Amino acid sequence: MPQQLDSRYDVVVVGGGPAGIAAAVAAGRNGAKTLLVEKLGFLGGEAVTGLILHGFHNQRGEQVIHGIGGEMLQRLHDHGYAVRRVQMTGNKTTAAAASVDHEAMKYLTMEMVLEAGADILFHTVLTDVVMQGNAVKGVVLYHKSGFQTMLAKTVVDATGDGDVAARAGARFEKGRPDDGLLQPLTLMFTLAGVDLGRVVKATGLAYGKAAESSGEQKEGQIMWFRVAIAPWAKEAAEENLFPQVEDKATIVFRGNAFRQGEANMNATFLNYVDGTNVYDLARAEIECRRQAVQLTGFLKRHVPGFEKAYITRSAPHIGVRESRRIIGDYYLTYEDFLEEAKFEDVIARSGFFADIHDPKATGGMHAPGKGETSKAKGDFDVPYRSLLPQGIEGLVLSGRCVSAAHEAQASLRVTGPVMAIGQAAGTAAAMAVQAGVAPRHLSVKDLQKRLIEQGADLHQGVPLTPIPTPRQHA
Repeated sequence: MPQQLDSRYDVVVVGGGPAGIAAAVAAGRNGAKTLLVEKLGFLGGEAVTGLILHGFHNQRGEQVIHGIGGEMLQRLHDHGYAVRRVQMTGNKTTAAAASVDHEAMKYLTMEMVLEAGADILFHTVLTDVVMQGNAVKGVVLYHKSGFQTMLAKTVVDATGDGDVAARAGARFEKGRPDDGLLQPLTLMFTLAGVDLGRVVKATGLAYGKAAESSGEQKEGQIMWFRVAIAPWAKEAAEENLFPQVEDKATIVFRGNAFRQGEANMNATFLNYVDGTNVYDLARAEIECRRQAVQLTGFLKRHVPGFEKAYITRSAPHIGVRESRRIIGDYYLTYEDFLEEAKFEDVIARSGFFADIHDPKATGGMHAPGKGETSKAKGDFDVPYRSLLPQGIEGLVLSGRCVSAAHEAQASLRVTGPVMAIGQAAGTAAAMAVQAGVAPRHLSVKDLQKRLIEQGADLHQGVPLTPIPTPRQHA
């Protein structure tokens, strides 16, 4: 890492979450002089601060994310820091996910970026973009040393919130179409002293267990669980647990674990907030940290398996599931998700279910009326056009801000798909620079060939249906 970074790069990637990591690794490996900008002091974004399981599979249990994302998972596994398959038990589907040591992931992803020859700038935030007409020519950053302008031939927006695209004037939307409500924000936290065997026995709900051994983690170890408050609804009402929910019997939350005796709790939530509004973020941080403490006390008093539980860590910031979705040359629809759409310009796949946490404060994990999501068992394509913001040149989208409907975004927003999208975004950015063209004019067939050569899975050999008239979002 040089002591003083250059102010001009081929590719600048803004955002060091999984989408940005994959983009920076891809751009560096494909010969571009690359800078990765991250607001925190480590890489991983929600993949590590969210303390979550990771979706590399479709609902048939097939791993569909390979390439850089698959390599990361394999490298973690080789060092005993990942179980590549957590099999859900008690479900009618064969759904699977991956479990990782989040601290190891911070280190490994940093090493992967540096090995690719990219620079990293931590503790740095985006303040503005450099525009020439409708083309992005760089970004304005702020860090401890002051303001700094970084010029770039191509910029990748991996901020999650679409901050670069929004500042460049790109069109975007937020929330679901009928009322504009967004999914709730959640602060993850970890409990130690938990007996998950007793927890799943007491709840009687579906759970997930390791389908392989890795390091200290043994096959059959419980790694995912759910808790419904209904059996303790009377106590929850008396203690005013989750005061925003009127009917305490509707409260359901889940958690996961990498090590025995631990539980990463996906349980706090605040509705009716916008992750791009600083006042909403502050309110959510305050409320969800209160919820974490209150819930821990409640579980200790009432739910078998949690009697000795105590908080060992909490995420450094609130987790945002959904904010801006930038309008691109193609708009992925809910029908594309349900129909497992295939596109000629496929650059990534997503097989995760439509993971929509209820935008209304009902206490349920998922929005009502979305039972039809269970019909989709395979995976759908993400087309290259969804990475290109309408009317903006020199910018490629990566991660959950790509052009997609509320429901489709709920599938592709998780770690596996955004890493596949990130690999495509970084590769496209590097190839566009080398070809001397804007990303929009890059040969998609050349991009697909390069992605396949570098391990991406674009379901080679599966017939693709051409789209005579590309669908755009009005």
